[in-house]
Amino acid sequence: MKRSLLIFFTFIFFCGKAQERLSVAFKAESLLTRGESNSSIAHLSKSIGIRLSGIYEFNEFLDVQASIGIGRSGGMNNDLEWRTQHLSSELIFQYNILPFIIVAPDNIRFNLDFGLGYSYAITNGDISTPLTDVNSAFQTYDTRYTESINWGASMEYAEFIENWSILFGLRTNNFLFDDMMDSVKSPRSGKDRLQRLFLGLRLYL
Repeated sequence: MKRSLLIFFTFIFFCGKAQERLSVAFKAESLLTRGESNSSIAHLSKSIGIRLSGIYEFNEFLDVQASIGIGRSGGMNNDLEWRTQHLSSELIFQYNILPFIIVAPDNIRFNLDFGLGYSYAITNGDISTPLTDVNSAFQTYDTRYTESINWGASMEYAEFIENWSILFGLRTNNFLFDDMMDSVKSPRSGKDRLQRLFLGLRLYL
């Protein structure tokens, strides 16, 4: 199995048409936290973020991107509102699998995304226990540094105008250690996840 995967990715890397292009991407994101307490539809307007990415394209199959983003997410737990602010970076490899599925125009890509992330989060304290004074929930702030495995899928309509592409997709951050992204301390119930639905523009340099 490992040998087959190695052969597959070696084929993608060396057999694609060499392009080696640089680009940057600007994305708007909608953030949803999944854990002991989930973000709700009512908080979508408050669960937003922006991200700036630098992208190196090896060929029509493979590119790698490094990005930094800021955002916030929120929800309700025990009748208390919680909110988390995120500052995150990630390194993502994107594999365009569309040519292996159908005959498609060269300017359309369907990518599988996989990589690693690192997040700094500020939450309004542990609200797993109801408080008498709702406002006191915001008097204590916890900070968390945590790594994540990031995966997802995205589509790109390349160069719909000269040097510009439009892209959209869904990416999930599976946090590895600190289970506090939703302001609830519950280490035995699993780690939190952050789902990011994004829409953006890519500029080829």
